[in-house]
Amino acid sequence: MTVDATVVPPTAGTDDVVVLSPPTTATTRPKKKIVPYYKLFRFATRAQLIAIIGAVLAAAVHGMSLPMFAYIFGDLVDVLGNPEGVDFMDEISKRCLYLVYIGLAALVLAGLWHGLLTFTAQSQATTMRRAYFEAVLSHDVAWFDTISPAELPTRMTEDVTKVQNAIGFKLGVFTMNLSMFIFGYVLGFIRGWKVCLVALAAMPVVIAASAILGHAMAQSANESQSWYARAGAVAEEVLSSIRTVTMMGTQKHEVTRYTKSLEEARKGGTRLGFQAGLGLGLTFGAMYLSYALTFWYGGTLVRDGDINDATNEPYNGGDILTIFFSLIMGTFGLGQALAPMQAFNIGRSSATDILELIDDKTSVVEPPLPPRSSDGKIVVSYSVPKMQKMTLDDVCFTYPSRPDVQVLKNVTLDIEIGQKVAFVGESGSGKSTIVALLERFYDPTRGRVLLNGEDIRTLGGSPQCVRSIFG
Repeated sequence: MTVDATVVPPTAGTDDVVVLSPPTTATTRPKKKIVPYYKLFRFATRAQLIAIIGAVLAAAVHGMSLPMFAYIFGDLVDVLGNPEGVDFMDEISKRCLYLVYIGLAALVLAGLWHGLLTFTAQSQATTMRRAYFEAVLSHDVAWFDTISPAELPTRMTEDVTKVQNAIGFKLGVFTMNLSMFIFGYVLGFIRGWKVCLVALAAMPVVIAASAILGHAMAQSANESQSWYARAGAVAEEVLSSIRTVTMMGTQKHEVTRYTKSLEEARKGGTRLGFQAGLGLGLTFGAMYLSYALTFWYGGTLVRDGDINDATNEPYNGGDILTIFFSLIMGTFGLGQALAPMQAFNIGRSSATDILELIDDKTSVVEPPLPPRSSDGKIVVSYSVPKMQKMTLDDVCFTYPSRPDVQVLKNVTLDIEIGQKVAFVGESGSGKSTIVALLERFYDPTRGRVLLNGEDIRTLGGSPQCVRSIFG
């Protein structure tokens, strides 16, 4: 179906009657591309970027503290195993002081990176909210047709908060745990690579068990929502029609329906609980298997007097404990480092919509708010012309929210001053659209709207100038 304007003989009281036919149809929108992580720091100042780099370095050093604790603890066990040695208490005191120093350093570093990242993330979020709000106000009416206005406050609060979370505390947690993982494994392999390889033999089982557990937990979360949603739907249906249910005497039937929904949830929860228990049991079983292998093989090396390549001395209990705890803390760090990845992805997804809005340049962008005088009145910086003639010159138009539906097609129309023109047509045929084009809420897809022979897109250099002409 085409959208044409047809001029028909006028009726009483009008000079012309323009009959508009309804719209027609074709195009789809491209998928959004998730922004890379570094673009989340777009609103950071130079000073904030320096603070973020410093915080990341502090978090990385903080992550080394637990593996260092394992290293000192191993030495402490060696000293405790030889109470007859020279300066026994001095050696004990020295290593205890090392642990105190590590604790104090961890305290300072944790406070430093947490404070810096929280402060910089809050500052960037404030700047992002301001830029977002300014971008919303600067867009033209056409842009508001393409979105749901109810989404805007949510994006400005919840979505920006998700971005703030991704560039703040979660970044520090990720860096700290990644550092713990790397440093823990490096320290373990340096202290005794043979024991490390044996300890890692059970890792495939741990990973497989963790995957089973994670899948069961995720499936449980998704399916339980579905089960209880169905039960809730039954309850809502019954309660919203309680008079009908009572009048028909079907209370027992509705209770049976609701009970069946709950029974489905119970059976499914039992099944998923068994899967989760199996995964959890396998995980801990594999971990304890790894512990047993480590201490068994380490004990064999100590008993046989095997030479440690790192110290050129026989393996001792301290070496085994250092390696064991370094690997444990490294593995723990790896597990904890994976958790913030979800926050990063959520932050990137939220930032995609926010940055797209801020960067969007629509066909008509409203100018900044006009200047005001000291008494609060708007200062008019343009002259308002007197309208003599209005012309639609081969105008075609589609709404941004419905690019596949052509509302106006090749509409040409002249209206002189004092002339009366009626626009006639069914709903959606473009009557209000022509008025919106005259007020420059939209620009034509093709063609021109002229006032006194001048294109309204250049008239006065401002949409306000055009709108001031109409009463």
